[in-house]
Amino acid sequence: KRMRAWGCSASALLVLLLLPWQACPRTLDVAVCISGTPRNQGRPLRSDRPRWAIPPADEAAFRDFAMEIDDGNVTGAETVHRFLYPSLGVFDVFMYVPTSSGGAAGRERAERACAHFAPRRAAGGQIFCAGGPDVMINSTDLEITPEDFRWLNHRSWWPIGKLLQQIWGYTLCNGMIRDSEELRGVRYRWILRMRPDLAFYAPFPASDFGLLDSYMILGDGDMINLGVADTMHEYLDQIWDMRRIIRALRRTGRGFVGDDFALAWIEGVFGGRQQKWRGGKDPFYSFCIP
Repeated sequence: KRMRAWGCSASALLVLLLLPWQACPRTLDVAVCISGTPRNQGRPLRSDRPRWAIPPADEAAFRDFAMEIDDGNVTGAETVHRFLYPSLGVFDVFMYVPTSSGGAAGRERAERACAHFAPRRAAGGQIFCAGGPDVMINSTDLEITPEDFRWLNHRSWWPIGKLLQQIWGYTLCNGMIRDSEELRGVRYRWILRMRPDLAFYAPFPASDFGLLDSYMILGDGDMINLGVADTMHEYLDQIWDMRRIIRALRRTGRGFVGDDFALAWIEGVFGGRQQKWRGGKDPFYSFCIP
């Protein structure tokens, strides 16, 4: 892998001459990783329920947009197409959908969920879809002690099984991206991870891409995260750093939710920093669908 990267640099003419069969990877802008249960993405949003999450400055524009779509019956997925995808340049979508069953029924459910997020022709890009039943994750899988696993279960403010399934979904989605990079001969500049139950109320800040360095992740805890590809590949595989995450969580001396997991990995394991959007001014551009 090092040789392939070196062979594609401008200064490696000798390697290119010696290895003419190694094509340089084609660079794309963003890989979008969507994992988790897609709650209500195909159903219209109720205009009265999520209003609390939209800042007054954005509420009028969101309402006008919603009225363009079926008299206000806009879906969460439609907001992704309107407010997120146009900011991403050349992108592909990778979606892993937890299903209650395997086989044909599970495949059908995954494909039905993925269809809501498939890039439209004008946007370009592809969607890569996979799914499968949840698996029970135990201390042996995480390479931690049974005592550490009991501590996780006791201090988590959410059912620890569900929380671990969410983080396991990151890993499965990351595997899809890595496989695609290898098989298709592409690389991505950035990776954006998001929950499938988000609705966006304003255009995603394309200017924030310029703020990123190798130690920064932009994001809202476990809702949506953006970083350079190499950093996000590590972030999405955080489940294999569970021992170090537990040490970071123990130091806080309090219980935790998914947001705390994200921050524990970024700061306590990776040694990086998390920043809000618009140069650190805004906490979010989206809300979870009720």
